[in-house]
Amino acid sequence: MPDPSCAIQGNSDLYGLGIRIGIYSQWVSSWLRIVLDPRSAEEVHGVNAVFVLAVLVGTIIAHRDGNVRLVEVHIMLQELGRQPARGLPWCSGSSTGARSPASSPPGRRGPLMSAPGRLYAQTVRPRARFRSCLEAEADPRRASARARPLDVLAGVKSEHLSWLGVLWRVVIANILVAFNIFTWFRMSKDAEADTPCGLPTVFLFSKLPLDQQVVNLFRAASVIAGIYSLQMCILLLLCAGFMAGIILLCVLRQQLRRQVTKRAKVVETLDSAILYLMAVRRYMFMGDSEQVLLAEEGSVFLMMVACIQIVIFGIEFVQSDTISFSAIMGIIISFLSPGTHKVTRNEGVDERGAPSSRDYKVMVTVSGILTFGVVAFFIASIELTIIWNDITGVNVVRDTGQLIPFTIGCMSLCQALKGIAIMLLKKMFPSWDTQEVKVEYLEGGRIQLGIVHVEAMQLLEVRSIRTTEGSNSTRHS
Repeated sequence: MPDPSCAIQGNSDLYGLGIRIGIYSQWVSSWLRIVLDPRSAEEVHGVNAVFVLAVLVGTIIAHRDGNVRLVEVHIMLQELGRQPARGLPWCSGSSTGARSPASSPPGRRGPLMSAPGRLYAQTVRPRARFRSCLEAEADPRRASARARPLDVLAGVKSEHLSWLGVLWRVVIANILVAFNIFTWFRMSKDAEADTPCGLPTVFLFSKLPLDQQVVNLFRAASVIAGIYSLQMCILLLLCAGFMAGIILLCVLRQQLRRQVTKRAKVVETLDSAILYLMAVRRYMFMGDSEQVLLAEEGSVFLMMVACIQIVIFGIEFVQSDTISFSAIMGIIISFLSPGTHKVTRNEGVDERGAPSSRDYKVMVTVSGILTFGVVAFFIASIELTIIWNDITGVNVVRDTGQLIPFTIGCMSLCQALKGIAIMLLKKMFPSWDTQEVKVEYLEGGRIQLGIVHVEAMQLLEVRSIRTTEGSNSTRHS
C-alpha cells in the first residue's frame, strides 16, 4: 500500500493520459506510414518535428517556472527522446529525417561516422575546387552537389526528404539533446530532495533508484547522443552556409554585370593589380645578389587582397548564360523539395563488399523489429515510472489540452491502419486493384454509377482500334 504522503501531484498538461496516448499513437502511425508509403516521409517527419518542438518548449517553460520535478522531466525526456532515439544505429529513421546505415539502400551507405575528418576537409577546402566544378557544370544544382559532401550525406537521408527539412529537424534534435545534457548535469544534483520520500524510481530494464550511478549512466548517454547529432548538424550547417554563400555570390555577380559596362577592362586591371601587389609583398631584390626576403603579411593588406579577389570571383564566377536569377531560385526550390538530390553511388566508396538484396531485406526486417522494441521500451519506461513514483492526477482525460493530442494521435493511427487494411485486401483480391468507379451524368439530372475494370477497358480500346484499321484497309483494297 503506497504512502499517501509520498504521492506526487503530476502535471496533466505535460504528460496526462490523453497526451501520452496521443504520443504513443503518433509513434506507431508514423512508423507504419513511412513503411507503407515512403513518399510521405517528409510530411510525417515534419509533423513529428513540430510536435516535438511544441512539447519541448512547454517543458522548458515549465522548468523555468519551477513547476516540474526531476522525475517529471525524465518522463518528458522519455516522450521526446523517443524521436531522436530512432536515429541511433539500431533503428530505421528519426524525426530528424536521418536514417541508419542498416536501412539505407545498397550502394547509398555514406561513411558519415567512419570518416568525419575527410568530410570536414571537403567542406572547408579552398574555393578553387568549387570554382572549377561550377565552371565545368552548367547546372548549378548538380555542380553544388559535386562541390560539397551532399553526395556522402545522402546515404543517411531518404530520397523522399528535402535537405532543408533535414537541416531544421536536426537543429531541433540538437536543442533536445542540449536540454537533456543540461538536465542530467544540473538538475540531477538535488535528486533526493526533489521528491517527498527519497530518491525517485525509474525503469531501465528493471526497477532502479535514481542514484548517482544511474545519473552518470544517463549523463554518458546524453553526451554520446550529443556527439552523434552535433556532428551531423555541423556538417549540414556548413553545407547550408556554402550554398547560401554561392547564392549570394550569384546575386552579387548579376548586379555587378549590370553595373560594370567594361567588364574585360576592369577584370584585367584588377588581375594585374593583384599580381603586382603579390610580387611586391613576397619578393624584395637587394643589389646584385638578388637576395630574396619574405615580407611580413599584414592583416590590412590581406583584407584588401581578399576583397579584390572576391570582386573578381563575383564577376568571373561563370559565363553570363550559366547562372541566372531563375537558376538561383531553382537552387532554393530544390533544397525545399524532396527527391532533388538523388545519389546512387558515392565516389571513393568500395561497393564490392556491399550486401546482397537478401542481406538488405534481413537488415531491414531486424531494424523494424528493433524499432518496435524501442517503442515498447519507452512506453513501459514512462508508464512504470508514473506508477512506481505514485504520480497522481495524470491518468484521466479531462481538459481540452489532453483531448487535442489524443484526437490527433488516434486519427493518425486509424489512417495508418486503414492503409494496412487496403494493402492486405489488394493482395488477397488482386482484381480489386484494377477496378475503378465510373460516374456518368445523364439527362434529367440523373447520375449513373458503374464499376469498370481498367485492364478490360484497355483491351477493348486496342481491339476497337484494330477493328477500325482492318475496316479501313478493306475499304482501300
